[in-house]
Amino acid sequence: PRRGQEAFDECCRELRIVDEQCRCELLAEIAREEQRQARGQQGRQMQQRARDLPSMCGIRPQRCDF
Repeated sequence: PRRGQEAFDECCRELRIVDEQCRCELLAEIAREEQRQARGQQGRQMQQRARDLPSMCGIRPQRCDF
């Protein structure tokens, strides 16, 4: 769906603005917040996506550990 791709592109743009050293910290915070709202399997999937987001956007670091 086009809407999903636009949201993804927006995410990548926002992430590029953030200083490289702060990206994983920011993503970890967002993932924790999302996990509080989404329970179980969905929460784990969100966390996995957040970890891999820099790589999916083609920016560094490639993967976040949290």
